Amino acid sequence: MRVNLRSGRGFRSVNLMGGDEAAVLLQFPFEQWTVLQGYQAILDPNGQRIVAAVTLRGTTLSNIPGVVIRPPEEEPNEELVSGSVAELRAAFRLSGPQLGLRSLTIASADGDLAVELHSQAPAEIEALRGSSNRIGQAMVIRGVSTHRHDEAHALLEDLAAAVFIELDRSYGLAGTLSRATGDDPIQQEYDEEPISSLPPRLPSARYGRDAASLYLYARTVSFQLPLLEYLG
Repeated sequence: MRVNLRSGRGFRSVNLMGGDEAAVLLQFPFEQWTVLQGYQAILDPNGQRIVAAVTLRGTTLSNIPGVVIRPPEEEPNEELVSGSVAELRAAFRLSGPQLGLRSLTIASADGDLAVELHSQAPAEIEALRGSSNRIGQAMVIRGVSTHRHDEAHALLEDLAAAVFIELDRSYGLAGTLSRATGDDPIQQEYDEEPISSLPPRLPSARYGRDAASLYLYARTVSFQLPLLEYLG
């Protein structure tokens, strides 16, 4: 089954291969979600939050002051864990509390917004991926008042950049938002070139191989990476 979720002016397809994946998605009012284009992230307007998959590198969350360990009663529902994962847990005697799931909450001074970092992706990310596993970490932004895709998209990028830079400077924890595959590239208005009205012809000019390689790489690099384009 394929479920299409709203994503900006288009949609994101979630492919469900079996009952486990469908059960994860059916936990949530997914028809109200807006998927944030380019990222493994959703805007949940009813919950006033953004949930996004992230990748953390460097030190662990355990080394940052204020980190809490999730109580056992908040562990993932074992009924939703796939058979292979359950078997691995049994083989290595990994119970819920021993998994060491950790979270860090960073509140704004005015209390309007709060950013949470989790050592394990929540079930919403499972549902968005169309899989029944929780690989990776996550960021949750609470207190989000907007219902608009573009505003939520900008808020996610701005807050993620600010939080990850500060954590890297102060604690050695680097992070980045996890990108999605298959989304249509967002047009970059800052670098648009006029389209010629003449048909193409074999060019007479030749270019240095190294310079041409860098230029073509910069022009075809993953979308929404203007700094990398500039360096190229």
